[in-house]
Amino acid sequence: MDAARCVAKLEQKEKPMGISDDIKNKADEFGGKAKEAAGDVTDNKDLKAEGKGDQAESKIKQGIEDLKDKASEFLNKDK
Repeated sequence: MDAARCVAKLEQKEKPMGISDDIKNKADEFGGKAKEAAGDVTDNKDLKAEGKGDQAESKIKQGIEDLKDKASEFLNKDK
């Protein structure tokens, strides 16, 4: 995808990430921590790995949302 298409897609996106998305990402992260801890306590390596995966997924989603917010701010700063 070329730069012009990327910019066009970013401009079409909805408003910056809402508080509800942020809360959901944090809830997912804490849920992953709980799974990891439960897996650690019960010596369940699969549950522990799933918890770590959930945490990583949540952090990636948060990073993507932050990047979209920054790009949107940058594109709209002159408007």
